[in-house]
Amino acid sequence: EIGFGEMKPLNTPLDVVEEDRCRIAENLKKQLHRRMKGAVNVTELQTFGILVYGETVELSIMKFEDGRYKYCIFKTLVLPTTPNTYKHMEYSLSFLLGFFD
Repeated sequence: EIGFGEMKPLNTPLDVVEEDRCRIAENLKKQLHRRMKGAVNVTELQTFGILVYGETVELSIMKFEDGRYKYCIFKTLVLPTTPNTYKHMEYSLSFLLGFFD
């Protein structure tokens, strides 16, 4: 396992979304601990998270660098689910397809 995800329905309260962000970070750290046991290269010391809520997708990463855990949301995308957000589809899909490269 190198990733963890959460999905929330449309109109989920922001405090619930924030709880899920914290849960993702906690799970990514646990997964990173497991990866550290078998890692043969420093580049393996990272895990990935995804949070989907409403029309938004957040991609996050947890790394272990310089003896510290570093967590960040490195990309926020709009899901092409409505006529207004459809214009983002090509960008969102191309980014998601290259996420693990």
